[in-house]
Amino acid sequence: MEILFSLILVALLVGAFIVSGSFGGLEISTDKIGPAGFPRMIIIICLFLMVLILRDLIRKPKEQSKSLTPRGVSLIALNVGLFGLYLFFLNVIGFILSTFLYGTVAIRTMGYKSLKKNALFMLILTVLITLIFGRIFYVSLPRGLGFMRQLSYLAY
Repeated sequence: MEILFSLILVALLVGAFIVSGSFGGLEISTDKIGPAGFPRMIIIICLFLMVLILRDLIRKPKEQSKSLTPRGVSLIALNVGLFGLYLFFLNVIGFILSTFLYGTVAIRTMGYKSLKKNALFMLILTVLITLIFGRIFYVSLPRGLGFMRQLSYLAY
């Protein structure tokens, strides 16, 4: 089943690579890779990683399938609900705070006990994502409302 899912992902990535060739738009003389360059670079990295995953899936011995327990189903439902709340609160409290809170709670629900390590990991991850996308790529991340909106202008 995992091999089939991986092959479907590879097919979708190949399709995305082909479609990205049709990206046109404004040509800038200083732009060396064009509008299709960045998406194609990400797709190539994903395809390389999928090849590694497929290689490992083919090599590993078949394991007995594990059935989903009622606790597993409830954890899945809880994480889907948490993700829905995260999407709702993105525009209310902003990307930075909602991502930090969602990540910390989601990691905790997956069974990791150390709250300090979880919070530190999510703090570093949130700061890195905000700096990379907000400052380097100039992607407009959700800022939130009121005080959170004003505070987000300090970050990006």
